[in-house]
Amino acid sequence: MRHFLFVLLFIFSTQSFADLRGKGIICIGENKGKSVTDSIVIGWFIEDDNTGTYYGLERGVASELYAVRVLSANHTVIVEPEEIYLGGSLHILNRKTLELKYGHMEEDDILAKCKAYDTKKVFLEELDIQKNKEQKIYNKKLEGNKI
Repeated sequence: MRHFLFVLLFIFSTQSFADLRGKGIICIGENKGKSVTDSIVIGWFIEDDNTGTYYGLERGVASELYAVRVLSANHTVIVEPEEIYLGGSLHILNRKTLELKYGHMEEDDILAKCKAYDTKKVFLEELDIQKNKEQKIYNKKLEGNKI
């Protein structure tokens, strides 16, 4: 009987850590590159086929308005007990701290802090909220420009 309970416990614990389908992750961090905004906002939505769609905020050149854009789709998502590899090993998400780093970054060099969302609707709504925040920051920096 104990062996049977152990097997059930193992099955249910591995199922929960592996199933990310239908969930979104949004990461917000300090932009260390040259940009008008001071932050970076990126996200992934894990599709039903367990691939990730990569989202980001982009500002139009002519319109100067921010928009949520799909930057690329069909990214490989690899789930390990302690980390999630998004886009192969390009981005690594720590499952306990939800800290994101690039695959080539040093151990302590964190790109962004992330938050998980249970549905695509809530995920996209949060990206829209972040887009509006970035737009306000950009508009504030434009104030007072003469040309």
